[in-house]
Amino acid sequence: MGKLREAVLNRSRVQLVESNARGKAPGTTVRLTKLRRECGRMDVDKIVSHLALELPQSSTFKVVVNRRECKRQDVPAAKRYPIDHVDPVCGPVKGEIIIAKRRLPEPGVLVTVRGRVVGRPLWFGVNREGWRFTIAPLITGSVEVPAFDPEEPSDGMDVIKTDREGFIETHPKFEALATYMKGQLEEVYRELVKEYECKEEEEKRQLITEAIRNVTADLNEWERERNRRLQIAGSSVGRQDETGQGMQHPVVRIPTHLRRGRKGGKRGIPPTLMEEIRAILGSGPLKFAGRVFEVKQAWLGEDFPECDILWEESLVLINLDHPAYEQARANRCVEITTFRAVAAALAAEECETAQEMYEELDSLIRFQAGRMGKRAQKGRADTIEDPTVTEAAL
Repeated sequence: MGKLREAVLNRSRVQLVESNARGKAPGTTVRLTKLRRECGRMDVDKIVSHLALELPQSSTFKVVVNRRECKRQDVPAAKRYPIDHVDPVCGPVKGEIIIAKRRLPEPGVLVTVRGRVVGRPLWFGVNREGWRFTIAPLITGSVEVPAFDPEEPSDGMDVIKTDREGFIETHPKFEALATYMKGQLEEVYRELVKEYECKEEEEKRQLITEAIRNVTADLNEWERERNRRLQIAGSSVGRQDETGQGMQHPVVRIPTHLRRGRKGGKRGIPPTLMEEIRAILGSGPLKFAGRVFEVKQAWLGEDFPECDILWEESLVLINLDHPAYEQARANRCVEITTFRAVAAALAAEECETAQEMYEELDSLIRFQAGRMGKRAQKGRADTIEDPTVTEAAL
């Protein structure tokens, strides 16, 4: 194995003990004893939890630690959903659906009868093709169904297969259990999806809020730089002509193409939604072309643009529903996406021609790229100077 290039067990001493298997179930038992002292003091609860999470479980495979069997109930859980139901066909169903903290090697719900596991984890006919790949591997649990006892006299045929490695799925009792458990698993999945979506939306909102702080700072600084350039271009230093007479200062007019918003082509915001937007707290003032705007975030729907300028309201609206921000969150480029959306909307309103808009947007992007580079450099310098940051963290 590995660098040894040999099978370790071929050179290990393994004591084989022969015994009479009469009256015992066939199979193999592996027992680990006298564990190495380097492992230190062992917490049985932690070992059981770890093994229950990492190793598969079924009627043909089990793990016992100090005579304590690892069960699905021992899996470290982020959430538990109790099951306590009495079905008219299959009888009592009791247990729980568990949402594990980490992915399982074999997810699904185990079914026990009189405390003994039957078969492998089941999904009871749930179609998981449309499920989120991050959720299904976390779902596990176990339910006890005592009425599946093979010795139940009322059954015309057994529910459990003779080898106890599964159920006869056409049996009315199993069909009733499958119908109930399928509904429970799908309900749990819908609740988890809702929680995940809320968490993702809140994370996206926080990322955009943080990005807007830098975006407004960059745009405000760009506006100050532009005003300084225009002032320098419009000033005239007193000079003398050839005869020594002072020359009159020329009158300089600085043109601006800023317009009061374009009326055509924009989709209007419903009045009720506009009232909600007015009540939302803004993310800070934005100065552009001699005008002050307030920046706000709102859920406007995927059909609205990623950024909209409302001139009558002096408002810059960031549309949180736009797919661009979801991709930006996934690719960790929220600040760049937010800046380009706002800058493009402002440049489109200010410029007369497409060429002017392109040049102004390019200037804005170059300016922001330089500012982002300086912030990143400063962040690295602050991290290195912080004595509490370890080398491993760096």
